Amino acid sequence: MLHKDQIALLREPLDKKRVKSRKQGGKQVTYLPGHDVIDTANRIFGEDGWGYTITSQIQETITDMNGVVTGVLYTATVRLEIDGCKPVEDVGTGFVYAKEMGTFAARSKGIKQAITDALKRCFRVKGVQFGNGLYDDDPVYEQDETGERKQQYKRDTSTSNTTKPALSVPQVKSNISAIKSIAELDNFYAVIMDAGYQPGEVAALKKAFNERSQQIAV
Repeated sequence: MLHKDQIALLREPLDKKRVKSRKQGGKQVTYLPGHDVIDTANRIFGEDGWGYTITSQIQETITDMNGVVTGVLYTATVRLEIDGCKPVEDVGTGFVYAKEMGTFAARSKGIKQAITDALKRCFRVKGVQFGNGLYDDDPVYEQDETGERKQQYKRDTSTSNTTKPALSVPQVKSNISAIKSIAELDNFYAVIMDAGYQPGEVAALKKAFNERSQQIAV
């Protein structure tokens, strides 16, 4: 169970000075850097109050429709443990383009991106302090007095199924293959990544999104 002061810190509004932005898919996206997420975790939970384990890592070569190698996709599964909370596990990805392949630095970059992405996704279940409210469609998690998370939504979800994804994985992949612009692909990605899919399904869907992104870019 989290302490009351920890719960109070988690409920504070997100300091906008912590939020960064970058151009992705033709639009500006907002995010929290990995080092900021770690600093925040140390501040709220204590340096010895949390830790994580890398439970799996996968490296896969990605090709376009013509069989030309476009890069390498790195996937990592991370299990986050915070004192007083249930463990959380999630999947992250990193991508190295073909022109960067073949160097230790590029491989290290891809692996680190995947691990950081997975860790940040795990922390997002703790709410806005970890960037969970940066997108309008993102679910917002708040801590109750027991330290367990409860989910609230910014938008009306009365017609949505919040316990099970509305689309099956094959249906999502079919929709991905029909998308013709990076901007539309990014928007669909944001929705799907917070739809409640299992870690293994998330990894498969992220691969599909990356492959389609490369196809559109050709």
